[in-house]
Amino acid sequence: MKYGPFPAIMHCKPRVHFLGFWEVFAVFFPAVTGIMVGVSMSGDLKHPGRDIPRGTLSAIGVTALIYVAVAVWLSMHADPEALRTDTLIMQKISRWPQLIILGVWASTLSSALGSAMAAPRTLQALAFDQIVPRFVGRQLGSTTEPRMAVLITTALALIVIFLGQLNFVAKLITMFFLNTYAMINMTAGLEKLIRNPSFRPRFNVPWPASLLGGLGCYAAMILIHPPATVIAVLVSYGIFFLLKRRSLNQRWGDLRTGFWVALARIGLLRLQYLPLEPKNWRPNIVAFTGTPGTAEGREQLMEMAVWLSRAKGIVTLSHLLVGRPQDLAGKGYRQTSHNHMQRYLKERGASAFGACTIVPEFFQGVTDIAQAHGLVGTAANSVLLGWASKARFQERQLQLMHDLLKLDKSVLFLNYDSKRGYGNHRRIDVWWRGRDRNAQLMLMLAHIIRSNEAWENAEIRLLRLLESEKGRSQAKAYMADFLKKVRVRATPVVLVNNRAADSFADTLSRCSTDTDLLLLGLPGPQVGQIRTQAFNIRRLMQPLSSTLLVRSAEVEDILQTAESP
Repeated sequence: MKYGPFPAIMHCKPRVHFLGFWEVFAVFFPAVTGIMVGVSMSGDLKHPGRDIPRGTLSAIGVTALIYVAVAVWLSMHADPEALRTDTLIMQKISRWPQLIILGVWASTLSSALGSAMAAPRTLQALAFDQIVPRFVGRQLGSTTEPRMAVLITTALALIVIFLGQLNFVAKLITMFFLNTYAMINMTAGLEKLIRNPSFRPRFNVPWPASLLGGLGCYAAMILIHPPATVIAVLVSYGIFFLLKRRSLNQRWGDLRTGFWVALARIGLLRLQYLPLEPKNWRPNIVAFTGTPGTAEGREQLMEMAVWLSRAKGIVTLSHLLVGRPQDLAGKGYRQTSHNHMQRYLKERGASAFGACTIVPEFFQGVTDIAQAHGLVGTAANSVLLGWASKARFQERQLQLMHDLLKLDKSVLFLNYDSKRGYGNHRRIDVWWRGRDRNAQLMLMLAHIIRSNEAWENAEIRLLRLLESEKGRSQAKAYMADFLKKVRVRATPVVLVNNRAADSFADTLSRCSTDTDLLLLGLPGPQVGQIRTQAFNIRRLMQPLSSTLLVRSAEVEDILQTAESP
């Protein structure tokens, strides 16, 4: 008997390629994803919140019992070799073989019909949420069926079928199914963990079970195919970031807000029982923009606040609207101001906050907000205002400083030079009278300002004025040693007043006129001397460039302790 030109082929045994467990799992998994059909068709159910959990769990329980029973039955009626090599072994050993073929057809058709019904409705829901074009959700004359979505999903399914390699497609589908299940489990677990009040499921699952389920899905994805896992995750999160950039106005809710609120709450509760050590001092500043009587104020004050926010403290730009709430509320002034500050901070990449408040009177509003701003451990410790150009407002500011010092709030006044600005951002002068309470705060602020890109090449000079030559070398050595200990890069400069007729204002004008930013300490205001102090400050300010007036309420050694190892 002749077999043609290739007789050897007729005698060859077919090669059997054994697949690993995870490969078989990946191909098999799409067949058991019917539990998502009920969720996808929830819009057609009368009581979806009640029926979906019951139907899903019932389906899982019944099918799990059937699968386990079939596996046990096969192990009892067929040898392992036949189970590994013969894909139709169930048909061969069954009493009614035809029923096996009918069962395979029924299973295939039910899965196909389930997907055919669920996928178009999911696509229609995406169209209604404006995630995909709206025409995708058109019903084309039907009152209930999303016919356009049916046509699109059918076309996609036919393309995949004609491409062949269904096992590969099954693996890819498995990746996206597992990724979807993982994200659902992780979201539910985190919502339960942070105890979000808006998360009130009728069917409660312990959060560890949900998180373990999510991690298990990701573990299975990695075991099946690591590169495909990366692709599936990147596609899913790529869609998320794309939708985020589109700024869709939807009411889905966002887990991130609840997560950070819960984390902040935990941190604040822990923080209230810890001592506030000087080592961990940070500038928690409320900067009040639009100070009455300031010729220049809002933009420059916001810029200074942005520079001071580099210290990882908490800086808040606070705009006060003076008037009655019944007259100003509801007219959009607060939201407009808030949006302006948020836009300003975003453009400059600043880590700060913006707020707008209606107050009956400005200075009393500053006092009230300075007391109430922040929570334990993050309460405001400093207040930043623009230095007024009119004498009556300057006196009122000094009175405000007196009140804020009583409340343990340090006070900063910015006197901005509108003609020169901040010069070339090359030099910062700090005038030091010794280790008083202003000195360390001024040096700390100068160090923070220099950490900004605009000031990164600036030189800090620490200046001190002596009345005689006698202690000059000793004072300079002490200042150099102090700067070394606190590890602030600055140049100590000791000046001696050799001219008996020269006042401090004359020396200040002579040595710091060409500086780009000057930091001066203020003495504590004395009742009955506020007008005199305001007059003396005006004398100092006239020939100088942009100046930051500082009065510290701190009594601890904040700079040295904070910078020590």
